[in-house]
Amino acid sequence: MAKIAGIKGKSPEAYPPDDTGQPTISTYGTANATPIPLSTVLTNPTSLLPAGPIEAGGSSDRIIVMFSGVLQWGFGESGPAPAVAKIGVYLDGSSTPSYFISVFVPATNAPPTTPAQPTPFSLFWETPVNGAHEVDVKAVTTSGACYAAQGSLVLITTPV
Repeated sequence: MAKIAGIKGKSPEAYPPDDTGQPTISTYGTANATPIPLSTVLTNPTSLLPAGPIEAGGSSDRIIVMFSGVLQWGFGESGPAPAVAKIGVYLDGSSTPSYFISVFVPATNAPPTTPAQPTPFSLFWETPVNGAHEVDVKAVTTSGACYAAQGSLVLITTPV
């Protein structure tokens, strides 16, 4: 069998795979038991990654960041109200996003006792320069109040 596969006499430890220079893909899912409220302070956004920033890339790599998630309006005493959230990719502990999108979270006519309706969103971004980075996805509410329910992160590290 080893002769058919062409690996006779080759140890994986002694002969690493010939796929160096290939992209690597990492996935991370977030599932919150209860939706987390987004910060309303622009300088202190809420991380959408439960374990915080993730290290990715190498000195000659670019990183493609893809994040999909769900937001919902907040439950208020006067009922639901629309909100706008700013979701961004933050690199290396920076306090400003390298890339961001704005998401409108509409209110529904459902009473506050009814579960909030989800608003899905996604972002896709590639680092403009090569290098290893600490990647985080954070969100802040710029008007109104809303919550982050769930999300999924895909990081693709690709050599340039």
